[in-house]
Amino acid sequence: MFVKDIKENYASYGLPEEFADCLPDICPTCGAPTEISEVLTGLHCSNPRCPDKIVKRIQAICNSCGILNFGEKTIESFLEYYDVHNPLQIFALRPGMLISDEVSEEVSDKIIAQINEKKSFSLWEYVQIANIPMVQTSAKDIFSGYQSLYDAYKDIEEGGVDFIQKKLGIAADGESQSVRAMQVYVNLMTYKEDLFECEGDVSIIDLSDKMEINIYCSDQAGGGFKRKKDFYNEIERLFGDKVHFNIASVNKKLNYLIWAGADGTPATVTNKVSTVQGYNSKGCNIPIMTADQFISHMKNTL
Repeated sequence: MFVKDIKENYASYGLPEEFADCLPDICPTCGAPTEISEVLTGLHCSNPRCPDKIVKRIQAICNSCGILNFGEKTIESFLEYYDVHNPLQIFALRPGMLISDEVSEEVSDKIIAQINEKKSFSLWEYVQIANIPMVQTSAKDIFSGYQSLYDAYKDIEEGGVDFIQKKLGIAADGESQSVRAMQVYVNLMTYKEDLFECEGDVSIIDLSDKMEINIYCSDQAGGGFKRKKDFYNEIERLFGDKVHFNIASVNKKLNYLIWAGADGTPATVTNKVSTVQGYNSKGCNIPIMTADQFISHMKNTL
């Protein structure tokens, strides 16, 4: 609902005039109308390309990719310098470019080098990394098996909400359609242009001849790896020609958890480790290994 409508008709919503007057009806950043949910929570800008939203989505991309030194203020200067309207435009940055006129060449080089190391994705990972509302958690279900956005969107547009509902495994309920499926479909259409615009700036990996493994590395991996990033880089170097490692969330679909304490070495039992141990105590069989154990296991398996 638009806040403007609530302010004009506050009495029909059972709201005091003082409360309605306090609600901002335009976004202070981009000037677009603001919206609020039917239960009067979640006030937000209606503009999908509001600079504030772009900043948050770029921050999410950097967090997912482990890109450092690209904080909120630096991102804001990047948006202004290049007139950025699409968070995926960070993948268009090339060595030698500046992040902005407020960022030194040295810092720009460090940030861009990290970005260029993280430009290879499966198609579903590319859609996921875009951090599209409602789509991020559904990207793998919808886009797995596709190698191009064109083919995926052809099926999405032909099948509509019913196609999304089927991909998400949501049972049909008579004539009605899932609210979640409708929201996912609408957002896929809203941000379609973003995905197509920057597809050429990344490398889409062909997974047809690769094994996929869902893996999560705890902060303590063992095997001499000081950072989980170093472990991920090493397994990609060793096995990346045959295996695609999905850096997954901790859930029951996880294939491996990497943790320094798996061999009895003293290590912090994090919430993620505890969660997997809990899954296994209830009948799951998710292997928990140190980094060394996993690398040896993969060498013997492949």
